Amino acid sequence: MTIASAVKDLAIPDIFKEGKHPDTFIGRPFSLDYSRAMLLVADAWKMKVCGVPQGTLLLAFYENESNVQESLLLRAI
Repeated sequence: MTIASAVKDLAIPDIFKEGKHPDTFIGRPFSLDYSRAMLLVADAWKMKVCGVPQGTLLLAFYENESNVQESLLLRAI
C-alpha cells in the first residue's frame, strides 16, 4: 500500500458503512421536519457514548428501502 492510497482511504470514508457502528448508536428519529428532528434516546445508549454534548453532529440514516442510501446530518441543540 502506498502513502497516497492510504491517505485516499482515510480521506474518503464510506459514511453508510462507518456511521452505522452499534457502539455509536444513540437513538432513532421519531419526528422530522425541515427545521427540527426529535430523537428517541435511551439513557443506556447515551451513557454508552459518554453523552451527547450540545453542538454534536449526528448522522441519521434512512433504512426503509434496501436499495436507497440516504442520511441526514443533524446538530444537537
